[in-house]
Amino acid sequence: MADQAQNIEHSIADLDFLEDAMQMRMDLDDAIEDKDLAALQQLHPQITERLANQSERFSNAYQNQDWQTAIDATQKLKFLVKLNADVTTGLDDVANSSHSDDDDLYV
Repeated sequence: MADQAQNIEHSIADLDFLEDAMQMRMDLDDAIEDKDLAALQQLHPQITERLANQSERFSNAYQNQDWQTAIDATQKLKFLVKLNADVTTGLDDVANSSHSDDDDLYV
């Protein structure tokens, strides 16, 4: 099992996943920079759907003791969890900044 643990740190070889994930990362970074709440709200369910799919993939692989698939799913989950945390933070920050100039909050 020690060999499997080391493999988790290796890079992801699935180029389709990487392309999709990197596009989401760029879209997320742009939306946060532009304070584009609509874009963030559109990205969030896309990321959570991918998280759910990889979580199910991991669970099935683990139950079947398909360690290579479980490792692959874990690597992808690590990336998606970070994306999800960033989109959630971005949603909070953009929503809060849109209210920061609202004088009614300080009446």
